[in-house]
This record gives sequence, structure tokens and C-alpha cells, in this order.
Amino acid sequence: MGAGVALAIVDHVKTAVLGSATDPAQALVATGSVTVRAAHASAAETSTDADGSGGSVGVGASVGINLLWDDVRAVAARSVSAG
Repeated sequence: MGAGVALAIVDHVKTAVLGSATDPAQALVATGSVTVRAAHASAAETSTDADGSGGSVGVGASVGINLLWDDVRAVAARSVSAG
């Protein structure tokens, strides 16, 4: 009898912040456009294998599970004037 188990638990948190934690009230004035962008790319692969051997009866089982969470944010943590 053979058994195989593969489990991947992945939590990605990516944040792009325009601002300052020390002075969030400070304004940003831009003469052009302002873009705050966050991006994330990921891939996950899980593999499992099980062998079964025996004289006349063999049993094998395998299970693969991926649990993925992606949290991507872009925030302006201040007043922004653009134009």
C-alpha cells in the first residue's frame, strides 16, 4: 500500500502606498496625472505520487491541494491634487 499527500497554503499580500505614515496630512500636488498601481503575479504547482505494490492486489492513493489567497491593493494615503 502506498500513499502521498501534498498541501500548499500560500497567502500573498502586496500593497503600493502613496503617502507617509509619519505625516499622512501632507498633500501631494502634481502637474500631470498620478497613478498608484500594485501588481502581483504568481503560479503554484503541487504534485504528489503514490505507488502500490503487492502480490496480487496493490493499493495506492494520492491527494494534492492548493489553497491560495492573493490580496493586492494600491492606496493614496494622503490628499492628491493632479491636473
